[in-house]
Amino acid sequence: MQSGIHESHRPGCGVQAAGSGRTTEDPGPRVEHPAAAHPQLLDYHSVRLFADRSRQDYLLREGTDLKYGARHLKRTIDRALVQPLSNLIASG
Repeated sequence: MQSGIHESHRPGCGVQAAGSGRTTEDPGPRVEHPAAAHPQLLDYHSVRLFADRSRQDYLLREGTDLKYGARHLKRTIDRALVQPLSNLIASG
């Protein structure tokens, strides 16, 4: 499964934005969803998730701010990704 997801994940954390500055070695923060920690669940449902850099940047831009950090990131992912996918699945 190709994910482009940062390796560090704290158990119990719903969604995590990791990484700070951009250098030549580190392209910047990554967005991680809890489902990425359990790829067998995605395989069971035949689901493949891919997010290119521009979509990750969008989620980070919309879901983070200087005052609250990544507090709203899970909500942004739910609104921009999970809800539309759920509607598509429900409509057949």
